[in-house]
Amino acid sequence: MRKYYIQEGKELRGPFSLDELKGQEINFHSRLCEQGTNEWKTIQEIPDYDALRVHLRPDLDLPKSTKPKASLIWMSLLFIVLAIVVVKFIVPNVSLPKWDKETEVVQVPVDSLPKDTIVAIPTPAIEVPVDERATEFGYLISGILPERMQSELAENPGWLKLETAIAEEWDLVTQEKILPISEWRSEIDAIKADTGTLFYPFAGADFLYSNCFFPNCDTIVMVGLEPLGTIPDNFDFTAEFEEYVRKIKSSLYTSNRSGYFMTIKMGKELHREDLNGVLPLILFYATRQNYQVSKCEYVKMNADGRSDIAPMDEADGVIITLTDRDRTKVKRIEYYKTDLSNDGFLPESSFHKYFTSFENKMVFLKAASYLLHNSYFSNIRDVILGNTRLLLQDDSGMPFSFFTPETWTTQLYGKYTRPIGLFAGRVQPALRAEFQSRGAGELPFRIGYNVAHNEPHLILATRR
Repeated sequence: MRKYYIQEGKELRGPFSLDELKGQEINFHSRLCEQGTNEWKTIQEIPDYDALRVHLRPDLDLPKSTKPKASLIWMSLLFIVLAIVVVKFIVPNVSLPKWDKETEVVQVPVDSLPKDTIVAIPTPAIEVPVDERATEFGYLISGILPERMQSELAENPGWLKLETAIAEEWDLVTQEKILPISEWRSEIDAIKADTGTLFYPFAGADFLYSNCFFPNCDTIVMVGLEPLGTIPDNFDFTAEFEEYVRKIKSSLYTSNRSGYFMTIKMGKELHREDLNGVLPLILFYATRQNYQVSKCEYVKMNADGRSDIAPMDEADGVIITLTDRDRTKVKRIEYYKTDLSNDGFLPESSFHKYFTSFENKMVFLKAASYLLHNSYFSNIRDVILGNTRLLLQDDSGMPFSFFTPETWTTQLYGKYTRPIGLFAGRVQPALRAEFQSRGAGELPFRIGYNVAHNEPHLILATRR
């Protein structure tokens, strides 16, 4: 069942079910966000508009300018009739458009058009195929009851308890992360133009925040050291599977609350036999953000820097193709397990060839353990800066000194004075001075390592 948040000024209310929405003070100008997404829409743009339309205040139902006046309609019809008479009786040998009753469209004879006319034939919308098994698995692990299990689990105490716990956790993520991030990015023109490829090194399983900040990128390439993961052969809701879902929920806790994965914790959890990689976590986040799975493919990077389909035990990557609920759009997530230090990421390596092929890319760096501050990560550092038009990060990503004024324009958000104690040696005095002198913009959400001392921040660098 779809639920919506309502925005009134800076206040957020909800989530409301469709029946609950009908009792709210809503009108044509209200802005709503469907739970699990990060896109604000007007009443007319949401899927349930027809059901809500009769509950809007009559004077605010539609702008008056959108309602055509009767006199204009009759004048338009009269003009069309006169035009047909003129063409039929004055201009000889011209075929007139005909109304096809079966298809309910106007058919324009091609021989009636000038010789140089290019006829555009509309392409029918093709419904994106869905992998039912992978999609059902995503539903089950994210606390959404699949259709075929309704009779089996609708009253199951174990399922109801798990469903409630996940829903409460996700409502918190929506209120504290998804909606504030969506509102913040809507004011940043450079980020609003997010299209093409997003490159996200040191990402782990973080599809949540990459998609929150860059929802319009059709391809997200994520890299980490965690294993790929699998979909279990059997995911009927047994006690064993219930425990499996609880492990997924536990592994996402720090990401949901603080905005990052703990590398050590992730390394332990995702190398276990049952929770064996990033795939289940990515599918959890994808499902909760209203995507379905079109297909999952394991791939191996060849010497030319291109991925080939491969068996899971030989693969070094997994490509997840997602589609929206209407099955009209596609988003591609690529996750690769590879070492990005100079020892493993050589200029002649297949991954180096692939990552350098991204033209005009966007880059996201968050909770990156300050690895790029080390000389032995210089190869990936060069790849990140090359052919990049926009880079969004916190202080743990690229050293601020690399954003030279001649090449980059930088904007600062939040507060920064120092790193957390674990990385105390990575303080950047120049960055601290910039935050103090510029008066950084507001950051209305908590994200990154520095939430520990209440200094969440972001650095936005755009190429001049």
